[in-house]
Amino acid sequence: YLEKGGGSRGSYIVPKSGALGDPAESFAYILDQKPEDPQLREVVQRCRYEEGRFIVQWQARRPLPGPESLGSWFETAWKDWREGRAFKRRYMA
Repeated sequence: YLEKGGGSRGSYIVPKSGALGDPAESFAYILDQKPEDPQLREVVQRCRYEEGRFIVQWQARRPLPGPESLGSWFETAWKDWREGRAFKRRYMA
């Protein structure tokens, strides 16, 4: 990921300098982040160990399924459940 130019994502911090240090020792380490490369969102890294070495391959990610194939996203379904709409919609229609 780093060799391909990847940067910080979520809780994974990559310093601009490339030097890995202890974040607890330096607040500057946290502030001096290399930004994420948005193009890497479109690929997945596949790693396997074979005959004593790691093999890394990159491939295009699969598209996210649409709502018609899922029914509903968890966050939407959970909100409907908490607000009492899931039961009414499903059983009172």
